[in-house]
Amino acid sequence: MTPVRARTRRIRKESPVTGFAPRVAQLATVGLVAGLLLAGATSAPAQADPAQPTQSPASSKKATACANLLVVAVDGNGQGKKDTPGQAVSAITNKLRSTAQKQGRSVTVKRVRISTPGAVVTLRTKRGAGASAVSKAGLKRWKKPIRSGVKATRKLVNGQLGSCPDQQVMLVGYAQGAAVVHQVLQDLDKKDALGKVVGAVTVSDPTRVRKSSAGRPLGSPAAAKNSEGILTRFTKSRGDVPSATDTFGAVSVCHKGDLICNPSKVAATKALKLSLSYGSKYSRSAMRTAADRAWARAALWPVPTTQQVVASVKTPISSQLGVAGGSTTAPAARFTPVSVPAGLSLSETGVVSGQLDAPGSYPITYTLAGVSPATVPTTHVLTVLVREPSSGAAAGGQSSCAVRPDGTAWCQGRNDFGQLGDGTTTLRVSPVQVVGTGWARISTGGSFTCGVKLDGTLWCWGLNNFGQLGGADKVTSVLPRQVGTGTTWSDVSASWQHACATMADGSAWCWGQNERGQLGGGTNGARSTAPVRVLGDQVWTSVTAGGWTSCGTTSSGTAYCWGENSMGSVGDGTITNRNRPTVVTGGLQFSQLSATWGRTCGVTPTGQVWCWGENSNGELGNGTRTNSAKPVQVSASGSYTSVGTAVTASCAVRTDGQVLCWGDNRYGQLGPAASGSGSSTPVAAGVVATGKVTGGWLHLCAEGAGCWGANDVGQLGNGTITQASMPAAAATWGPVPAVSTQQMRKWGPTKVVKNAIATRPDVSAKARRGSKRDAMAVEVMTFNLLGSQHTAPGGARPNFAPGRVRAEWAKNLINQRGSTLIGLSEPQPDQITSLDVATNGDFTLYPGNSMGYDAAPQSVMWKDSEWSLVWGTTLQMPFMKSSRPQALVRLKNRSTGREVYWVNAHLSPGKMQDDRDKGMETIKQVVKQLGGDGLPILVTGDLNEHVKAFRRIACPTQMNAAVGGNTAGNKCQPPAAMRVDWIFGKGGTFDNTEVNQGAQVRRTTDHAVVSSRFTVQ
Repeated sequence: MTPVRARTRRIRKESPVTGFAPRVAQLATVGLVAGLLLAGATSAPAQADPAQPTQSPASSKKATACANLLVVAVDGNGQGKKDTPGQAVSAITNKLRSTAQKQGRSVTVKRVRISTPGAVVTLRTKRGAGASAVSKAGLKRWKKPIRSGVKATRKLVNGQLGSCPDQQVMLVGYAQGAAVVHQVLQDLDKKDALGKVVGAVTVSDPTRVRKSSAGRPLGSPAAAKNSEGILTRFTKSRGDVPSATDTFGAVSVCHKGDLICNPSKVAATKALKLSLSYGSKYSRSAMRTAADRAWARAALWPVPTTQQVVASVKTPISSQLGVAGGSTTAPAARFTPVSVPAGLSLSETGVVSGQLDAPGSYPITYTLAGVSPATVPTTHVLTVLVREPSSGAAAGGQSSCAVRPDGTAWCQGRNDFGQLGDGTTTLRVSPVQVVGTGWARISTGGSFTCGVKLDGTLWCWGLNNFGQLGGADKVTSVLPRQVGTGTTWSDVSASWQHACATMADGSAWCWGQNERGQLGGGTNGARSTAPVRVLGDQVWTSVTAGGWTSCGTTSSGTAYCWGENSMGSVGDGTITNRNRPTVVTGGLQFSQLSATWGRTCGVTPTGQVWCWGENSNGELGNGTRTNSAKPVQVSASGSYTSVGTAVTASCAVRTDGQVLCWGDNRYGQLGPAASGSGSSTPVAAGVVATGKVTGGWLHLCAEGAGCWGANDVGQLGNGTITQASMPAAAATWGPVPAVSTQQMRKWGPTKVVKNAIATRPDVSAKARRGSKRDAMAVEVMTFNLLGSQHTAPGGARPNFAPGRVRAEWAKNLINQRGSTLIGLSEPQPDQITSLDVATNGDFTLYPGNSMGYDAAPQSVMWKDSEWSLVWGTTLQMPFMKSSRPQALVRLKNRSTGREVYWVNAHLSPGKMQDDRDKGMETIKQVVKQLGGDGLPILVTGDLNEHVKAFRRIACPTQMNAAVGGNTAGNKCQPPAAMRVDWIFGKGGTFDNTEVNQGAQVRRTTDHAVVSSRFTVQ
């Protein structure tokens, strides 16, 4: 008991509390040491176990350990198990939890473990009236656990008030547990130690007395006030519960005729049933009313709702602290300062005022008490967080935002979801002001944006299909809207479809999409309906959300990540997704982290930079292009303060403000001073920052330095739009004659093909054999890109990354395989442009966007350094009850002079079998009619057929399939494993075939990527 006595001495030294009568000050001391009267209790078999506290995002870290209200639950009649109260007690505790949560208060329920027999043992017979059927021997056995329950409850309350001296206590008991509560209340009252006990609920109390000070009990119907419990009637009375005061009251629940609390002439069987009915619907109304009456007492004790005040340096502060509960008449509570930093003051009504000239965290210690009625003062700490105004920028997706010194926020770039917050969906090439003022922090993920205001409130705006705006709805908002009611948010980080934020109490919260566990709550699901607390008892100092991954730093310096991990971005040495915080391996400490799609980087307290995850473009900065699921140190000299990550590049700010970058540079991501297509080690960006650096998809921004990189939608905010530069060779083909759907249906496949190929040039002998008579080996790929319309909000695959990001990943897959002929399926016009840019203009796309939308999704692409176009056209094929032009080209291999025909098709999906049948017949006719030219022929595409495609195309034309099978002679033996994505070839052989469904493919498309080497001798 030494810790409790030590606490007592400190409190006595501070008493009397200013502004309170001596009696109130004395009561504060007595309340804090209520456990001392229990100190003589010896341990008993009964034990106390905690149930999980109910919290709101506004509850503090300390409140997790010391909730606003402790509810001690004591069961009876055989109910309850381990740390879970039984049905009767739970009917009260669950209602208390629900009410507390709605009012922003926290509740901890601790169950006292006692093993109790059921009420039936009190009866010697079930015949006759309940009172006359009571067995004294049975009653003695029934009441035996009460003594050990009293000892265990004393021990629990003593320990709890010693560790949480400012906590309110409420006792809830049923049957034998009600007798325990009754006796503990009497003991506390005798010692004048009820100061912290706000109330009690006794359900079916066997020690009820006539005309109790608790008044007539609640029930259905209620027992008479002039009635008594079974132990009072048949054994010695223990006396009444303490009388109600302004801040304490006991509530009794007892049905008329209940065997335990009102033994009477009611039949024994009915009386027994009534005593066991308090967890059922029969008693619901009475139990809810009891919980409400008990809560009304607890609500008289004021609880602060403001844990943090955020202000700017050298800016006057005047902030009213919020209070929940307290006196029903003004003032609700009285604030008494205990310790206040110089330059600040705290008034009796809770107004913090003053001015601070240096950034930092300033704690104010104070006591809070109700006024009328007066309640025991409780001690609290308010944090005044003083910040330097941010004058830099935050990059995300294809947008950028910044907070200016005057507290206004400004954004530019993409705005199709209202993510710029100016009330419109108009793209902006110059900064526009976000509606509202008083901003302290801002972060944009590209589809939505969030910001923290100086008053600690959190706001989000933009796309909301996964609950990115922090609520249960899916309504997009072009104006900022508040997330919850919390006023202690510290910072926020937004990704494409989810966000995370920290609060002043050190808790971390995430919301939005959660299919990969990126919210960190231990579950996977489509979306959240409110911010989800990140699991664990860590004190979070920062969080970052990027792609489908989230990470955070803690007060101990340990870094954690969670969410998607296929590229190793969690940093735990695996590629297994994690739905709860997982320690970044390596024993490193980090002060700041930045996550993006597939990669994370961090800065250590000593200024080193480490990265982990994807490294296709040298984004890890260690001089390699090899992925790493563990942190690798960036090859950078000097000390750094922050790091930012874009999709294919990373940048860090050195202590002297110089920015260094590494990774891809095709869009200028490495800064205006960098040259070349990229670097796997840091190079000088040519800009100087005054604060942190952040990354969007293909651009970056730094405080005091502006933005650089891609500017295709004005995200740099310089008043212009700039497309990435690339070779601008003019197309060598002219307009292809259009064939209407009606004409296609009238002609049929044979005539459609005959018409399409009529313009092809003659084939020379040189084209057949090649200029050097060398064998020609070419890497061929069929790649369904998954159309961006499917992954856009409202599409069928919104859980995939946006098309622009996936274009970069598609480029990586093409480069890794070394393919020079790629047959595409599904690319939308925006993806054609993105892929052209991503591949640096090294490929020609045919017909690309030259024929409008209909032809783009069936385009082919060939590498210009190896192939040149001889002739090209399109074949009109049925598609989705209409028709689309499919690419047919003749290409010349630059190194051998050989030529090859190539047709690429994407056939109708689903139940449109007739469309596919006609499409396959068209492809077969192409191969047959071109066969006489003596050139090799390739067929690629997503044909949406398995065995039928092989039998209807390969077999009748004796083509080979890259994935196997046999069509030699009259054979038609399909491959053992077939996809809907096919590569067929005639006039050559296939080897080195790969059907790729690896992690990079799975995040890029919902199809396998099939590639093979086609060799022509």
